Amino acid sequence: PSVAARSLQMRSFVRTPLCDAISQRPRDLQIGSDQHTRAVSLSRGQLRGSVRAFSSSLFPSESPEQVAAALTKMQKMAFDGDLDAKYALGLAHLNGEMGLTRDLDVAKKWLFEAAEGGNCSAQYKLGTFFLEGKGPDNNPQEAVKWLKMAAEQNEKAAMYQLGVCYEGGVGVEQDFEEAALQFAMAAKQEDLQSLMKLANAYIAGRGVPKDMNKAVDHLRKPARKGVVEAQFVLGYILINADTEFEGVKGNISEGLDSMEQAAEAEFPNAQHYLGWCYLDGHCVEQNSAKATEWFQKAALAGHGPSQLELYKLFSQGEGLEKE
Repeated sequence: PSVAARSLQMRSFVRTPLCDAISQRPRDLQIGSDQHTRAVSLSRGQLRGSVRAFSSSLFPSESPEQVAAALTKMQKMAFDGDLDAKYALGLAHLNGEMGLTRDLDVAKKWLFEAAEGGNCSAQYKLGTFFLEGKGPDNNPQEAVKWLKMAAEQNEKAAMYQLGVCYEGGVGVEQDFEEAALQFAMAAKQEDLQSLMKLANAYIAGRGVPKDMNKAVDHLRKPARKGVVEAQFVLGYILINADTEFEGVKGNISEGLDSMEQAAEAEFPNAQHYLGWCYLDGHCVEQNSAKATEWFQKAALAGHGPSQLELYKLFSQGEGLEKE
């Protein structure tokens, strides 16, 4: 195809993931068929850490004897009404830690007591519990109830999760404006996922007026923190601002740096885009060998468009040594 045709194809390719690149990876929490991982997996790691932290605050050593002593003290504190102890004990039963056998009923008892007493971490945990639960424990409406309680106490993870619920209409009526509001409140606390979600909202004009400059502002922090989806979207906007995004100040150098960071971190969309840039000399010096290199990396990750470009290059002998 001609350079103009390839350019049109590339814009079409990027337009598909541009507003959704932020939520493509399996680790992202997206409620629904493919929407259930990021915050839940994040919360598991954080919550397990909180049990260890609480235990360590009682006894710094992790020897079996000290862990047993910490458990005994934690149980006494929980029975005496300490909300943090109830929360930690609930998590220990939920995860089978500190020598305890995993017991869902006992875990729920302690988590409910902590949450009803006002512990925002327990409220957030119950929210995610009822989102990911099975059978009677899958209760989105109950989940939203607890997430709202935690969000009202300024728990940023709950704000993010609540925003996702409003965005997807899970447990509540779908409301993009309320979703954007929750993301914005969490973003003020520099929650990276919420910053990305809010950028997404500004790109799509979903729940907020479309504003690419605000999208760029919200993408910069997660991009600097190494979030590859943010690096990819930020890079694309800055590279193509002058031709595709009216009113946005472009910065090709910063855009290419951001795109390369995502590509080096093995994000296939970014690898494919750089391959296309080198193939057509878009903002870089044309170099078929480098194009092939980036297409190969993306293709090895199962990226279909890159596999197709490699086939074309191989057929034409571009960027490849003929045998």
